[in-house]
Amino acid sequence: VDKRKDYRAKWNKARANASALFDQLTKSDLGSAAGTLANMRKGFETYSVGFDAVAARIDQGELRDPAACNQALGPVKNDIRGLEGGVEELLQLSQTRLDQHTSLTVEHANSAETSLIVTGIIGLLLSVATSWLLTRSVLGPVRRVLGVADSVSAAARQLSATVERGAQGARLQAASVQTTGSSLEE
Repeated sequence: VDKRKDYRAKWNKARANASALFDQLTKSDLGSAAGTLANMRKGFETYSVGFDAVAARIDQGELRDPAACNQALGPVKNDIRGLEGGVEELLQLSQTRLDQHTSLTVEHANSAETSLIVTGIIGLLLSVATSWLLTRSVLGPVRRVLGVADSVSAAARQLSATVERGAQGARLQAASVQTTGSSLEE
């Protein structure tokens, strides 16, 4: 009697878990597999009813040995075995969807990588262009200042040369005046 209670408790727990799983799967977007799930649920419910009937017969003492119990479950065993085919179909559908999602994920990753590369190249080109413009805007006035400084330097050299020539001429004149003054003194 205790074994029967244990088996019955295990069966009730398994049935509740399976029922909850069917409920959860029903809420999922199964597309073409919705019919498969409905057939699986129907097969499970048929097996449950059959199992409960066999359990009641065991409790009433009609079925006493495992062979008689298995024979009594015979008509509903195909219903529980049919679940395996449904599970295979759901697994195949899940694998197909997983492959599609994986493919999309890879596509999005490749697209993001391309976008990052293009953005990096554009950023690099903008940096180079900005540097070139800033360099020109700074160096333009510096070059003009250097041009003015060169002009001033050239003018100063020219003035220095002119002053030097004037000073040399004045020295020559002074020497000539001194020579003439010496000659006159004599």
